[in-house]
Amino acid sequence: NANKPLLIDSDIKFDGIDDYMNFTAPNLFKNVSTAWIFSVFKKNGLDSTDLERPVICWTTNTTGFRAGLTAGNTAAGNKNKICFGGRRLDSDAYDGVNSSFEVTPNQDYIVCGVIDYNNRKIELFVDGYSVASKTNAFTSSGNTSNTSSLQARFGSNGTTPPNRFGDISVKQVVVNNESLSASDRQKLEGWAAHKYGLTDNLPPDHPYKTLVPTL
Repeated sequence: NANKPLLIDSDIKFDGIDDYMNFTAPNLFKNVSTAWIFSVFKKNGLDSTDLERPVICWTTNTTGFRAGLTAGNTAAGNKNKICFGGRRLDSDAYDGVNSSFEVTPNQDYIVCGVIDYNNRKIELFVDGYSVASKTNAFTSSGNTSNTSSLQARFGSNGTTPPNRFGDISVKQVVVNNESLSASDRQKLEGWAAHKYGLTDNLPPDHPYKTLVPTL
């Protein structure tokens, strides 16, 4: 009970100190070619140092990210930035991308990160804009390791015991291991923008800036 986040209005609020939730889906990114995470969230405050602030992650069979979305990580210069990435094989080093900008605290962002393990590509979209992409990611192409994740966690980095926590408030998370087309991604962005009053965040030419999509 001491580690539960709070439900405040439409937000699940994690305190950044010890709040987290476990998932019972450790096989979601086992032996798959694609992983994507879609979320609407905000960071509750700004960090003065490079800290990892997890939104949601699936680990490898040890403690590294197989796929994970964070609001900042420990790499130099990445504090308060939206970061997304993972590993294909359990033995791989982490590979990922991050936004070039730091977030504004208490401002909602519509975020979608897509990993194509088979084609070694990582993409990150924020508010309908492509903010980062990487080709030739990971050391090789193909499916992820045929092993279950050690942890699947919300608001924590998934280590045992968890020692990094997200100071985040989350409105929405959708996670999947099948291919996500650009048109379906835009439908998700438009749906979230209209649902949460964030249409001003979308680009002027976004197909669902004014039109409500049908999902």
